[in-house]
Amino acid sequence: MSNFFQKHGTWIPIKAFLILIIIALSILVLVGSYLLHNAFASMGIVEYQNINNQTTSFIDYQISENEKQIINTWLLKSNLNEYGDPANTQYQENPLSDNTTGETIDRYRLILNKFPKRPWNKNN
Repeated sequence: MSNFFQKHGTWIPIKAFLILIIIALSILVLVGSYLLHNAFASMGIVEYQNINNQTTSFIDYQISENEKQIINTWLLKSNLNEYGDPANTQYQENPLSDNTTGETIDRYRLILNKFPKRPWNKNN
């Protein structure tokens, strides 16, 4: 074996070491991104990278009946109205209506837009 290294120099063990480092770093990046994805997903926030390598977040609007009850309890405890605004807020128009499109959105979707990190889950 020592004759092999004498003929070919010490580049082979260095190359093997560098390859191992690259593999280890790749594994660390994969594990780290997996952990970050799970952390964001647990808050209801999902991220993806588009073709221009710009990271975009969007809210996971899936909500169970149980979570709806938790939200309603949290709104009361937080002194917020049914739309997630301070309890004494007065509206000139329906807060669920989009004046530009004329469409209405679900009340819980509106609340998730205001509170994408789902703070009601932190109290439970």
